[in-house]
Amino acid sequence: ISPGEMSSDINLDNGQGHLKGKLIVDESMNLNMVFNNKYNPSANFDLKYAFKFVDMANMDSKLQFIHGPDLSNKNAIFKLANNVKYSGNKEEFETSHELTYPGLGIDDKLELKTTKKSLDFEVKVGYSKVKVGTKVEVEIDKKAKGDLDFDFELYGFDNKLEIELERLVIGGHKSKIHHTFTFNGKSIDVRGEVKHFIEQHRADIGQDLVIKITAYPDIKWKTELKHTQNDIDASIKVHYGSDEVLDAFLKADRDINANGNLKLNIPNRLIANGNVKATKGSGKGWLLVNVVELQRKFKTEAELKLAEPTYNFDVTFFSNFEKDNSRKYRLVTNNQYKPESLLESKNTLEILGDKSAFNVKLARKGEINDLEEAYEAELILPNEQYFAGKCHRTIKNEKGTINVQGYLSLEQRPNKNAAGKTLTLKGVLKNLKPAERTFDLSYTLGLDNGAGQTLNGELALKKTRKPNADSQIDYTGKLYGTAMSETLQVNVISIYNENKADYKFSGSYGKGATVNVKGKYDINSIESKRPSNIELEVDILTPNSVVRVIKYNFQTAINVLDAEKEKVALAVSSSLFVDDDGKEQGATIDVSYTGIGQISPTEGSFKETVSVQKQDPHVVSINYAYLPDKKILGDVSVEYAKDQTVRVVVDVGVPNNETYNFDLQLETPIETAKKVRLHGQIVNTKDIFKSDSTLTVDDAKYVEKIYLDFNEETPSYNFELVYPTGKTDKVYAKILRMDDYGFASEGKIIFHVYDFTLDTSTDIVVHSYEDFVVKIYADCPKLNVNKANLVANTKDVGGSKKLQVNLKQAGKVVVDAITTYKLHKEEGKIIIDGSGTVMVNGEKRSGNFKVTYRELTQNRDKEKGSELAINAIVGTKAFDIEYIQTQKHFKYLTSYCVEKKECAHIEIDHKSPDDYTEVLVINLDLRPLGVSHEFGLKSETDLKKLKHSLDIHVVNNQHKYQYSELTLPTRSHYTLTTPKRVVSLESVVNQPKDKTAITGHVVLYLNKKAKPQEKTLLEFELDTKDALNFNAKLSAPPLKKVNLFKYFT
Repeated sequence: ISPGEMSSDINLDNGQGHLKGKLIVDESMNLNMVFNNKYNPSANFDLKYAFKFVDMANMDSKLQFIHGPDLSNKNAIFKLANNVKYSGNKEEFETSHELTYPGLGIDDKLELKTTKKSLDFEVKVGYSKVKVGTKVEVEIDKKAKGDLDFDFELYGFDNKLEIELERLVIGGHKSKIHHTFTFNGKSIDVRGEVKHFIEQHRADIGQDLVIKITAYPDIKWKTELKHTQNDIDASIKVHYGSDEVLDAFLKADRDINANGNLKLNIPNRLIANGNVKATKGSGKGWLLVNVVELQRKFKTEAELKLAEPTYNFDVTFFSNFEKDNSRKYRLVTNNQYKPESLLESKNTLEILGDKSAFNVKLARKGEINDLEEAYEAELILPNEQYFAGKCHRTIKNEKGTINVQGYLSLEQRPNKNAAGKTLTLKGVLKNLKPAERTFDLSYTLGLDNGAGQTLNGELALKKTRKPNADSQIDYTGKLYGTAMSETLQVNVISIYNENKADYKFSGSYGKGATVNVKGKYDINSIESKRPSNIELEVDILTPNSVVRVIKYNFQTAINVLDAEKEKVALAVSSSLFVDDDGKEQGATIDVSYTGIGQISPTEGSFKETVSVQKQDPHVVSINYAYLPDKKILGDVSVEYAKDQTVRVVVDVGVPNNETYNFDLQLETPIETAKKVRLHGQIVNTKDIFKSDSTLTVDDAKYVEKIYLDFNEETPSYNFELVYPTGKTDKVYAKILRMDDYGFASEGKIIFHVYDFTLDTSTDIVVHSYEDFVVKIYADCPKLNVNKANLVANTKDVGGSKKLQVNLKQAGKVVVDAITTYKLHKEEGKIIIDGSGTVMVNGEKRSGNFKVTYRELTQNRDKEKGSELAINAIVGTKAFDIEYIQTQKHFKYLTSYCVEKKECAHIEIDHKSPDDYTEVLVINLDLRPLGVSHEFGLKSETDLKKLKHSLDIHVVNNQHKYQYSELTLPTRSHYTLTTPKRVVSLESVVNQPKDKTAITGHVVLYLNKKAKPQEKTLLEFELDTKDALNFNAKLSAPPLKKVNLFKYFT
């Protein structure tokens, strides 16, 4: 190892084989290695590798690898060589890559070399017997700029293509070319001179070439084209061997002097001759083509005259010349073009003897601001059908005022001299002032079918401006003629500006049908404090005898009373009158409407009157107010006949988020419901729910009181329903005490209809499992329970614990028992089992019981409290008690069962899963004890959703009585169901997310089950998004029609 150089030698020899190697590394790397052995001669090899690296632009590498027992075998030599050279200054690049391996017939090579003016490229691919390759050599600007020497070679699969292109520039615009195309020995050789002078207005190009094709006579090709701004000189000559095939020339100048000739001779195939001569724009030309194989000649003859102002052209084509000269096609066009009169053109087209003519005249005078134009055209077909059209237009623009006149006519006749169909259209546009947008336009239209039927039309449209800046539009239209039985006329006058308009419309069809409309409007915003008015009057006369006269009137006036409060005074009137031709007495339709009131978003009153024919008018009066203390007042009355009125009064208040006051009153002429009133208050807080409501139907009054106390220590529930007789139904339950040692409760149920009362109380004290007292009191004459007292307590007898049970009724002992019991624990529960002898009314009976008790903890059960279950059997009777008490749940269930009979039970279940939700369920089924009805109650309250529901039902085997109510922010219902009818008061209020539109309804059913169609319904819609819009609709059984009220701004 020395600076910049490293070398290494290795030599291993065991007498049977040897390995020699040498490695030298300096600016290049050289590696030589030979392996030779006698055990496996096929593994012998000789490796040589050299790599030279000067920089990234100069690299060279060579690899030779010989393998096998004979290291001198040429077929076992693998060679790979790569070379890259690049010179940035000389813009030269050279690279070569070679891969050979004779053992597989691989011989591949790629070479590329480029300079500023040359490119050499060669690719050779060899594998086994397949040899494919290509070679390209290009050199440009060899002696002069534009020189080209291009050689291309492609071979493979026993085919070879060679292309040689050579161009030498011998003058400024001349070149010699020599091109050769050879394929498998057959070639095309092109050589000669080329001219290529081209400038913007001059050109001198041409070719003088000899084309040699293997096994064919030589082709001589000579063309020449000279072109200047004043003339053109072109020629072409082609020889095929000694035969002249094509000889043609053309000479022409700007004065349309021309001389040209054409000779074309393809032996035994095609012969063509042609000539053209012209002097000062006048001349003739012809072309004769002889298709030898078809034995047919085609000839074209042309004559032209192009001398200002005349431009004529006549061309004839013979499709079978000399044999049948009648088969010809001829076009003759004679044109006169003069700048002062524009154009006159006459044209004739002849096809196989049939002639058509088309003539045009175009005239124009002046410029766009003072212009006159005229156009005429006619077409004559071979069958003498004649078509003609004329158009005339004048335009004058004087100081921004434009006047236009126009005329158009179209004709169609069987021949030029016969009468035919015509259409004429005349138009006049006067005083068009674009800056002021005013104009005066009129049209007249005439149609004549040539057989005596005519149709004429007149139209006029005029727009002017008044001194006060108002605009006026006048429109008249008229359609008449023998093709119509009557004349149709229309007239319109309108004077308008941005906010108001005054208009009149009249139309007629003969004398039997007329329409007259007049009206005006003046619409202003409330902020402007200006009044708004709309008036419309329609008068129609028809030829129909059933509907002869139609009259319609509409008027509305809005006066702003207080713009800040958006308070307006509104007056509306409308009428419709329809009558026949007088044969029938009385009008067919005679309807009128008037409405007057004061409206605002917070308060208003409106009265509307509807008169139909000669009937009593319908009068609707509406009053409403939205008070600042969240109170809504509404009063709607409908007088649908004399002394026949339906009135609805609504008073709803929300003084705070916890209190709702309501008062609904209905007055009707119905005998059974002349005065109906529902009023009351709902208080809904976190701790209590209270509902007091009174329903009065005429002199009958029903009072409902509901009170729920959600106090965790002493919760209670009380429901009372007071009937018109003064008697009361009541369901009451209250927890008097709840602590770690037990609880005490009391309850009361009264159903006066069934003469049913139940008083009950419970007191349980538990000091330990061996020391407790249970006291239960009940009094229910209907169940033959007469002041019954049940006492169960533990007692120490002879050193052992006993359970003593004593039941007295009216002071008399009914049950007396003392039993032994044992206590054990199981899965967190304390279980007490006992059995013994029970004295029932002096008779001994066997009995047993089981008490299960479990403490509930917050960590394990998510609630804190206790569960108690008591099961007792005495003879054929069984008693069950289930008791649950936590901070979220209170449940008391007791049942009494007799073998092979249904059970009687009492259930009270109260849940409060969170601070906002309360659910109470009370079920009482004592029918097995002789009580005829089953009682059920379910109450749910959700303060988050502002939802409250109540369902109470009393059921026996034949009848069901039910009361239900539901209160939500958007809907509510109060429903009483009896075996014969369903009375229900329901309401719905909808307000979308944008809080601008409110819709809803209130409906009262007095017999929803049997007669749901007989209802009193008030529907309303209030929208304040873009303006104040209020709609109300009231319907009731006494009303023959639905009464509507609408208000909008």
